[in-house]
Amino acid sequence: MTPGRKIDILLNTDSKRKVHSTVSWNKEDRSFGSDAFNSAARFPLDTFPYLKTLVGARCPSSQSTYYSQLSRARVGDAKRGTCSLERADGSIWSVEELIAMEFAYMKNLAETEAKETVTEAVVTVPPFYTQVERQSILDALEIAGLRPLALINDGLAVAINYATTRSFKEPEHHIIYDSGASSTTATLVSFSTQSSGSGKSSSKDTTIIEVKSFGFDSKAAGLELDRRLRDYLLERLQSKHQLSLSENDRAMARVWKEAQRVKAILSANTDSTIRLESISGDIDFKDSISRATFEDMAKDLVPRFSQPIADALSAANLKLADVKSVILVGGASRTPMVQAAVKAVVGDKVALGINADEAAALGAAFYGATTKTAWRTKPMRFVDVNPYDMQMKYVTEGSNKQMTSVILPSWSKMGRQNFKRLTFPKRSRDFDVELEYKSLPNNETSKAVVQAKLSGVAGALANATSQGVQTPQVRVSFGYSDSGLLVVEDAAAVGEYTRVVEPTKSASNDKKASTTDSQTSTTSTTSAAEETPTTEIVNVSVPIELQITTASVAPLSAAEKTTSRSRLAEITAREAAKAKREHAFNHLEGYLYRLRDLLDGDDSSPFKEFAQPDEQTRLTEKMETTLAWLHDDGDEAAADVLVAKRVEIETIEQPIIARYKEASTGPKALSDLQKAHALARAFLTEATANQTTAIAAGETPRFTEDELKKVDTLVTETENWLRKLMDQQKKLTKREDPVLKTAEMEAKGIAIQKMVQGLQKKKPLRPKTTSSSSTKSATATSTTTPTPTTEPSEPQSTDKENRSREEL
Repeated sequence: MTPGRKIDILLNTDSKRKVHSTVSWNKEDRSFGSDAFNSAARFPLDTFPYLKTLVGARCPSSQSTYYSQLSRARVGDAKRGTCSLERADGSIWSVEELIAMEFAYMKNLAETEAKETVTEAVVTVPPFYTQVERQSILDALEIAGLRPLALINDGLAVAINYATTRSFKEPEHHIIYDSGASSTTATLVSFSTQSSGSGKSSSKDTTIIEVKSFGFDSKAAGLELDRRLRDYLLERLQSKHQLSLSENDRAMARVWKEAQRVKAILSANTDSTIRLESISGDIDFKDSISRATFEDMAKDLVPRFSQPIADALSAANLKLADVKSVILVGGASRTPMVQAAVKAVVGDKVALGINADEAAALGAAFYGATTKTAWRTKPMRFVDVNPYDMQMKYVTEGSNKQMTSVILPSWSKMGRQNFKRLTFPKRSRDFDVELEYKSLPNNETSKAVVQAKLSGVAGALANATSQGVQTPQVRVSFGYSDSGLLVVEDAAAVGEYTRVVEPTKSASNDKKASTTDSQTSTTSTTSAAEETPTTEIVNVSVPIELQITTASVAPLSAAEKTTSRSRLAEITAREAAKAKREHAFNHLEGYLYRLRDLLDGDDSSPFKEFAQPDEQTRLTEKMETTLAWLHDDGDEAAADVLVAKRVEIETIEQPIIARYKEASTGPKALSDLQKAHALARAFLTEATANQTTAIAAGETPRFTEDELKKVDTLVTETENWLRKLMDQQKKLTKREDPVLKTAEMEAKGIAIQKMVQGLQKKKPLRPKTTSSSSTKSATATSTTTPTPTTEPSEPQSTDKENRSREEL
């Protein structure tokens, strides 16, 4: 999104609106999107799809094991305990670095489209992501050179897109059912309108989008269907041909791709053929499968596809009757089995009114636009929630008893405006607080989030006491940021005391004066009461040092992110240099072949008509030697060398091209200049006639003699110049450089045009009005002297002069 343009989906280099989330290598060449995904059959160990399933995952874990079932890439253990991936050449890349490459690719597409630098991004994430997973995405954005405006949940992004073209006179509840590649979620959203106060519907009314709850299944999704279909194809293939492909990386990648193709066909047809040619040696595998067979192998997933809807309703304490519609999005939602599972639960409430692939991206872009003043958007306010209970653990002072309490219950609202302040009343020394999730769906995921250490407590309490607070207490703020990250901040010793406020001297004097001026006892009594000192409550807050430490998987350090950015910058620079060299090579090669065709062409061709014999000879020699050099040594030549070779030949060819262009454009430029001369002469003739008439009538001419003389001089000089060069040009052949050039004729014609137009825009002068005495005198002698007209006399333009102005 960029100011002044409609929010829309970016197109990739193949003009496609949907880009596969994959990065791949072919030796030193990276590719993204469909090109990267399709290269898995050739480079299975250097192709990394479905990275979303490894975000924040520990290694080894069930997540890393599951990823190995989806891709042939080698998964390893990173230093922080998370997953890394190894290329065929042995180089190791973290998940954050690979995702950063995809972000950088999208950033480059956006910059190419917008023709300006892109620095910020809004990213949608699954709503069930924990602190570690969200921080991993933020680290990837930073490595890619992007500043995150926010991470927003997928369901909220779709809800925003849904609301952009709709109004809600009454509150409505809808479920955003998102079944994608890696997970299925059902987000229960409330839509309402906050009136602007005018009493009628207005463009200033604010649409409130509030996420109430959601349910999810992190495995029942499109990839799981692909995996099961892939396993079925393998079983059929291996039983038919008695061979094992489990160790054949390329064959396994091809079977996976075929499984995805078959699944797409079965979404629209009741059966599909299976074809894998030369899957192993000369073996060709052909088979068929019906939709019923496919659905039977995944029948245990049917209740899991609909369960998120029930979970979302239960968490929000609502019934299906309270929901107006269930909006389907996500690629897997097109699968008939998934749609049937949803319809079996919600009936006719299924809605297909928005783009299943683009809704989340468009909603995220609109969210970003609302954070900037450069865009005028429909007024909206968003409320999102976190699904997990966040509890606090600490040791009481004195008794050393372990205390645990939930400080942010499940479905707590995100955003700084929803932060909570907790007070620790009986504290006099430094202490630690641990914050962790009470429970998580994945038992392998660490529940610990952060550890907060409060230092300098005693000093801060003493400071507050010295200011008058009797029993100061320690207070800390907790909450979720707009990106869903837990934030602990604003630790302080707080309290209050009562302060006496004496009346100021000036106020006291004013009151005394008022009492003196008034002679009633009531006034005196009131003034005395007003002079009584008042009290006020003073709040005291003394900061306490707060040190936050990540309690589970630590985010990338500043040094690690700097190193990662350097690695990506090095690859990008190398690819840019290679692309530049290839462009220069192709440009030179194409130029040489075009030149060869011109030189080998017919003698009557335009090129040879304007090329001198010695120029043709030099071009032929240079073209042949350069072409031979290009085939022998061009592959190793640098870009600047290739460019220099082309420029050297173009220098010889340039005079020929210049002659041809002059012959093409010269006649029109000559005609335009001659027309300018004729029109200027017509203007001078009419202007001179009008000047003579005005002088004879005793009026002030519209143009001065000097102004008309300048036009005449310029036109005369240009006519003489043109006459002289035309005589010289007639003696030249096409192979000789012209003396009468298009640019000079155009410049002289423009100069004449500007001068004449400047005079034509000059307003006519009004004659001076006569005084009353002179008027009386003229009236008295009217019997003997004709009375001059009192109306202003303007030069009368003839039709010929008007026509000249229009032509000019």
